[in-house]
Amino acid sequence: MNNRKVSIVLVYLLTLSVLLTSCNSLPRRTFPEVLVGENTKVRTVCLKTSLIFPEGSGERAAVDIFVKDALTSLGLNVVIDGTNCDADLSLNYTGTGKSSSYSLGGVGIGLDCFTGGRVFGTVSLSQKSNVLYSSDFDIYDPPSDSVTSDICNSRRKEGNYPFQELWIEPTVDRLVEIWGPRVLVWLLPVEVYGQPNLISNKIEFFGPSDELMTELIYALNSDDPEFIYNSAIMLREFGNQAKKALPYLEDCRYDENIETYIQHQCGQTMDTINK
Repeated sequence: MNNRKVSIVLVYLLTLSVLLTSCNSLPRRTFPEVLVGENTKVRTVCLKTSLIFPEGSGERAAVDIFVKDALTSLGLNVVIDGTNCDADLSLNYTGTGKSSSYSLGGVGIGLDCFTGGRVFGTVSLSQKSNVLYSSDFDIYDPPSDSVTSDICNSRRKEGNYPFQELWIEPTVDRLVEIWGPRVLVWLLPVEVYGQPNLISNKIEFFGPSDELMTELIYALNSDDPEFIYNSAIMLREFGNQAKKALPYLEDCRYDENIETYIQHQCGQTMDTINK
């Protein structure tokens, strides 16, 4: 082999080495076993929802999408209303709106609108006839003492009440009880009306465990910019306890395929951790 060919080969190998070392390998991610009772291998979940809500509420689609997206991101295969899964995850919810009469605009005429509501139900996980987990909840939001005309006009029908405000937190808590706090990482982009910090506060409560740190690093390496952005911000909250994530934050900071505003967030988080 002449000197020119040797030089080309060396340059190729050097370039390949740089490319391979510039992207850090992800930490080992253990598969999320069911945490209730004895650890049970559940890889495929049949999601079965029985939802009784007023007409026009749109809760059926909202609950299905919310739970499926979270568990799919966690690494599970979720089949809506399927059969022959490792386990069935059943959500049986009932929601009703509560109305009250309000005098608006100083005219003294009572106007009825739904400013209160109730959602109760059960979340259960089962394998054939063996119930692995079951938990009930009942959340009640009484009608408001007063209301603006805009809100009242937007809630003239029972189905207009924002039922998600009542079912979302008990649903999150029960998913955590089954699969552990790692599921919270994949719910960070979810906007919870009236509780904007619901998910991040729960992650802070559990703290930077190995399980949560690994999941945040996986979210940081996601193809979804929302997961990357929210993971970077969440890691910042842990400060110097998140040093394990520094190599991955650095990859994010200098990745030209990532939006500039997300690169900036990764850089800010690195600076915070290094203080």
